[in-house]
Formats: sequence, structure tokens, C-alpha cells
Amino acid sequence: MQVESISQFTKRSKPRLAGLLLAGIFCISATPAFAEDSNFGQHQSALAAGESIPTGVEITPKAAAGAIFEALNPDLPTRPDFLAGQAVTTAASPDGKTLLILTSGYNRNNGPDGKRVSGESNEYVFIYDISGKTPVKRQVLQVPNTFSGMAWNPSGKEFYVSGGPDDNLRIYLGQGGAWTEAAAIALGHAKPGPGDLGGLSDNNKPIAAGVRSTQPERAWSSPITRTTASASSISSSA
Repeated sequence: MQVESISQFTKRSKPRLAGLLLAGIFCISATPAFAEDSNFGQHQSALAAGESIPTGVEITPKAAAGAIFEALNPDLPTRPDFLAGQAVTTAASPDGKTLLILTSGYNRNNGPDGKRVSGESNEYVFIYDISGKTPVKRQVLQVPNTFSGMAWNPSGKEFYVSGGPDDNLRIYLGQGGAWTEAAAIALGHAKPGPGDLGGLSDNNKPIAAGVRSTQPERAWSSPITRTTASASSISSSA
């Protein structure tokens, strides 16, 4: 299997799915396959009626009639009310039964001393079962760092997440309805020296931005020789 990092992750639109990512809330466009959430009105009233952008287009969650809204709660044991923000990417499984939602941003929590609590300061992959009338959250995976890349293997047995500033590719395997992380692939990009970015900035390190899967199966006996990946974006973080 060849895995490539790309600067933008392109998603194929699903006829019955339209992701609306806004402030940690995701929306799945309703069709007869989805029943209207009993709390839909409550969630909808909490959002702005609409937001105009410079192109003259107005973005509003009300455009998806009968949509289902759900806050992204990662179920942290010590912070049960914490809601994750910055949902940036969605990916439906090849069979259309599972939906992944990736966050990437500043889902950080500090303790009373003002220092970051590492176990409560991660990004997340929310895994939803969308095979029925109403999406059901099945699992939440914690990821130390992400960017925007997430893609399924065409086999539907594994998916990949770009590790952002960690400069790696994270691999998740499905078995028995649960997902576990396999060993990540380190991309090993050298930190650019002064002037390496054409004068735009100096001494910035590469980040793994996006990911695309191009082959259905992965050879576990020789993952390095059968799998390749490359960073495609440069971050301004030192």
C-alpha cells in the first residue's frame, strides 16, 4: 500500500451525509434514513442563525432541514463536561456505516497551577456508527497532535491520521468493532535551515498535513518497504 501526505484532504461527498463543523458541534444532513434528534431545537437555538462571508454566501445550520446536532464530548473521566472544538475533517468508511470526525486545534486543559494537563490536552478521532437511523458514538481515540489529514484504507479495516508537528503517520486498526492504534510511521523530515523556505521564514519544521490511501491492503510483514509517506506542508512552529 502506498500512503501519501497531501496538502489538502479531499473527501468524496456522500449522498446522505453533509458535514457541518462548527465550534465543536457536527451536523449530519438528514434524509429519511435519519430521525430528527429530540434535542434538535435546543442545539439549533444555541447556534447563530447565520453567518455571512465576503463572497455573499450565508452559512447557517438551519439549511439542513431536520439535521442532527451533537456536541463532541470525548468522555474525559476527570472532565465529563468538556466539549472538544475545532472539528476539521470527516471521513465515511467505504461501506458507509462508520463516520470519523477529526479535531485539530487547541483542545487543551490546564490544572489549578496553570500548567497543561497532558492527559486532558489532546486531539480526538470520534467514531460514529451511522448504519442506523440515528448516529451512535462508539469510540473516541485520543491523538497527541493532528493537522487535517485523515483517510480510510479502501478495505475499511484501517484508517490513517496525519500527526501534524509530530511528523508521523498514525495507523488505526479495526477488530471486533473496536479500533486500536498500531505503530506510527515516522516521516523523518529534517528541519530546514535558515533561508530554506525562500525567505518566507527560517528554521521552521515540517508537519504531516494530509494523507491519502491508494491501495486496499497493507503488508504488515514489511510495512516500511511497502508503505511510503511524505510531509506536504510547512508549519511556522519552531
